[in-house]
Amino acid sequence: TEYTHSQMIHVYPNPHASFISDPSSASIVKPQVHLINLSDGATSYIWSFGDGDSSSIESPWHWYSNLGTYEVQLVAVSALGCVDTVTSTVIIRDEYTFYAPTYISPDLDDLNDVFYVLGNGISTKDFHMYIYDRWGEIIFETDKYDPDPSVAKEIGWKGTAKGGGIVPVGSYTWLVKYYDGDHIAHVRSGPVNVVR
Repeated sequence: TEYTHSQMIHVYPNPHASFISDPSSASIVKPQVHLINLSDGATSYIWSFGDGDSSSIESPWHWYSNLGTYEVQLVAVSALGCVDTVTSTVIIRDEYTFYAPTYISPDLDDLNDVFYVLGNGISTKDFHMYIYDRWGEIIFETDKYDPDPSVAKEIGWKGTAKGGGIVPVGSYTWLVKYYDGDHIAHVRSGPVNVVR
């Protein structure tokens, strides 16, 4: 004896999980990423941002606090409990900056007495700084760099000439060669004025 039961097994469609991140690579200066949900057939969502944080918002914004590569995961859940999962990578990259003063006043009052450069992402290896007088002669050079201003003041140019005395008031040229965190070489130069 055979029995036929129509519609005994009913197959429900699975949701399709999909999203894009805007941007997919953000700067640590503005580490904000919008995760735009493009899923079909889902009614609830579970996000894992790859940094220990999560959300159930449909298309959340997320702020990362550290540099790195993060695996973002979206689990899309249908009304009947069927799930689909997708992952994508978000990169939070360093932002490279470079600052140099335009004047120094080497009068030993501890205000703007020393020329030094600062920035974010400057490597301490293979760093070189030169100070030239108006005839193009090197009057100061160093291969030391420190991102801490209190240390930088100790290793920077204190407005002295090769003989050790304070240089005359006037304009001097600085040249800095350095590498950033991605091992890309940079050369920067500009004027620095010595004032009293």
